[in-house]
Amino acid sequence: MKKKLSAWLISSGTLFVSTIVGTTIINWVFPRLGNLYFNLNSLNFNNYYLGYLLHPFFLAFCLSWFWNHCKDSFDGWWLPRCVEFSIGYTLIAILPILWILYCTTDLSFSYLAVFILLGVCQGIIAGLIFERINP
Repeated sequence: MKKKLSAWLISSGTLFVSTIVGTTIINWVFPRLGNLYFNLNSLNFNNYYLGYLLHPFFLAFCLSWFWNHCKDSFDGWWLPRCVEFSIGYTLIAILPILWILYCTTDLSFSYLAVFILLGVCQGIIAGLIFERINP
């Protein structure tokens, strides 16, 4: 239990930092996507700010549960296991939600592709932490 809790706390903090760094890099590299993501006319930060800050902790909890239940099904050394874990997370959780968003809103495919890329990176980061602390 101690390993699971420490893995969750470390991955929560790491995902929190990687989320902030990832969105900052996206805004710097792709300013048009950043303007779309942080469009102040369509977002009310007073309502979403707490959710934005708590998202990495909730995500780490869900990924920790997923890792603890499925880690024996990932074969190979640590890097392929982390990538396979991330791809599983992306296919099960991120892709269906983004498909619904793409079909029902006017978001561009490149906007959603960035979210898929960030989700894969977050899954790999969490997988690396879980693999090292709770193999």
